[in-house]
Amino acid sequence: MRIIYSISFLVAFALIIDQTTEAAFDQGDENAYLANFDLIDAASYAAIDDPSGASSLPSDLLAQCKKENNGVRVDSEINVDASPTDGSNIILSSNLSSQCQSNSICTIPPGVTLRMDSSLNVGALVVRGSLEWNDITQQQYSSIYLCAGFVAVEEGGAFRMDLQDQGNRGWIYIKDDGAVHPVLRSRSFGGVGSNSIVEITGSRQLLRTWSLLSEPLRIGDRYMKLLHNPVYMGWKVGDRIAIAPTKSKSRGTGQEFRIVHVSDDNDGTITLSQAAQHDFDADFYPPPPPVN
Repeated sequence: MRIIYSISFLVAFALIIDQTTEAAFDQGDENAYLANFDLIDAASYAAIDDPSGASSLPSDLLAQCKKENNGVRVDSEINVDASPTDGSNIILSSNLSSQCQSNSICTIPPGVTLRMDSSLNVGALVVRGSLEWNDITQQQYSSIYLCAGFVAVEEGGAFRMDLQDQGNRGWIYIKDDGAVHPVLRSRSFGGVGSNSIVEITGSRQLLRTWSLLSEPLRIGDRYMKLLHNPVYMGWKVGDRIAIAPTKSKSRGTGQEFRIVHVSDDNDGTITLSQAAQHDFDADFYPPPPPVN
């Protein structure tokens, strides 16, 4: 499986939790994790709930996709028929609703290409052929979505999404409708098999999506210094970033911020949108000296 993500927004991998959900879970803590799941979910970030992106959100996305248990059944699997008239074996998402409904497991067979020219809501999507989603396919709309209980790119399939126009937005919403893939399971998006391809590329290239603190960040601090230069990494004012807990075994509390200023002094300093509410350490263990 080959997966490439070059996304047009900053991705920082950290669990943002407040005082009511502060916890760390080991492999054997399933019961405790499930008991706290609703609190953890409520405190977690979702782009669809971010006011800064509300203007690009398709007006019908939530109404169409945020539904639970839509009655998806395994026997509702449908193999898409491209019915080509020009031998191209291409079908547009705007024409797919005649074959695949919001409770259908829709399969793109080998040799068939699905082009995303408008929003698509299916019970689940299995890609064994290919899916193309780019500025050309999406030229009629500035913002469209793909909504499914799971998206599985299986052996030999390819999912290629490449939006370079900064005015275009593409949303992938994995809904809670009961659809279950035999490998990826429910509410999932990914590739299965060594020859599956998932490529998602945006207009903004980030050389790094994470860094390390070069100095401790203490309660009340509004300035953060990083080991890597944020300008060279491609970070910009307005980006959402998160600092993960720095205590042993990832215990402690993370915090999210927006970048309000990036220093021009080449020292890795970022001005944060709010003061730090917790202490974050910056411990370094230099490598041993080279052996002659």
